[in-house]
Amino acid sequence: MGTGPGPHPFMDVPSETSATLDMLRAARKFSEQHHRRLARRVLVSGFSQGSFPALGLAHELSDGHDPWFQLGAVAPISGPYRWSQWVHNAVTGIGTVDSFSATVYLTYFSVAWNRLHQLYASPSEWYQSPYAARIDLVFDGDHPVPEMLGFLPGTPAGTHASRATG
Repeated sequence: MGTGPGPHPFMDVPSETSATLDMLRAARKFSEQHHRRLARRVLVSGFSQGSFPALGLAHELSDGHDPWFQLGAVAPISGPYRWSQWVHNAVTGIGTVDSFSATVYLTYFSVAWNRLHQLYASPSEWYQSPYAARIDLVFDGDHPVPEMLGFLPGTPAGTHASRATG
């Protein structure tokens, strides 16, 4: 998830795209300072959740949002391209979404998006006790994945308040 400041903006294409374009600009500046030549054509790829920022960056470069860089090719790989359908199935229990996977990704998604889009004023509006008291702390980007996973119950119903999922 990187070592930069702040929590990871999971599944938020605008912020992930702008961060990626900022990294390209920083690479260009660094290469100029060190008398290196950086190719203008950018080959963009992203795996899994990284496929969305890859597509976002490809769109930005195609639209000329940075006049120096040009899109050479884009290859998003194994992305969650039906994310909204997956979320719907995970929340409603329809389909073949694994319960624990639903718990992990719905929690990670809602915590990350709350930081960006204010889904709830307090974790207790979204999560049941004892999760509400610690959810923001455990999903802060500094806790290792095994600790995050060990904190969660086996189903979304175990973490989320009934008014949030019902």
